[in-house]
Amino acid sequence: MKLKTLEAVSLAAGENNEDAWAATLDSVAWVFDGATGLTDTALTRWKNDASAFVEEANSALLACNTLLEGSLRSVLTELIEHMTHWVQTHQVRPPRSRFELPSAGLILTRLFEGKLEVLSLGDLKCIYATRENTETFGSSPLEELDAVALASMRQLQNEYPSKSFDEIRRMLTPQLQRHRQLMNTAEGYWIISNDRTAAEYAKIYAPQAEIGGKVLLVSDGFYRLIDTFHQYDLESFVSRAQAPSGLHVLGNELRNIEASDPSCREYPRFKPSDDATAVLLEIVAG
Repeated sequence: MKLKTLEAVSLAAGENNEDAWAATLDSVAWVFDGATGLTDTALTRWKNDASAFVEEANSALLACNTLLEGSLRSVLTELIEHMTHWVQTHQVRPPRSRFELPSAGLILTRLFEGKLEVLSLGDLKCIYATRENTETFGSSPLEELDAVALASMRQLQNEYPSKSFDEIRRMLTPQLQRHRQLMNTAEGYWIISNDRTAAEYAKIYAPQAEIGGKVLLVSDGFYRLIDTFHQYDLESFVSRAQAPSGLHVLGNELRNIEASDPSCREYPRFKPSDDATAVLLEIVAG
């Protein structure tokens, strides 16, 4: 069996795309989602730590020579070790706090011994649709922390109805920094950064691979169509994605909704527009 890429989109919300994706070796595909910095100055020599971090992680994973044979957890451990060294090599100053360290989530799928392996670290999703049912893989305590911060944001919006999004966002930043401080701790969430222990906490699923099955990998920015804007349920989302140019149509719809609510008051969110990536694959004979 092989994984065939049917369509992919990766939409940057600004000058730099903090998402990255790849499909390789007819059997492996993934999406990275970098965590947007929460300070005014970068830690590394690049202007945007998050985009540089995911670009390097993407290249490192493409160069990994154990993608087809090693356990996914060992592949992830090797990647984290590489990224730890990369940050240490390129940082221009010591981090003042843990929340300044670059980090990224990952959703990865691999065909292996008749199974569709899925590795999840962070809040990205893998949707697997077969003739029988549709399943979603990927969850993180980060989603619970985000829900708490969004509740705070709603409260601030209600208390200060005349304040702009940027003003509300600045008021919320200390809480977001406190939450980011919890990355790679038992009290928080696990993510790709500078701690190889995170690999032990990655979630791995292995449903049976089925010819004709569709696999949809999405970053949280693209998944907004379901969990933030409530435009689709899981089944209708997958159906729309499989239509001709479906991901591009969904991407346009996403951007239109975001543009219609720049203050983020109708749909509270941390950024008016987020990087959004989706990769649609099919399991084919081969």
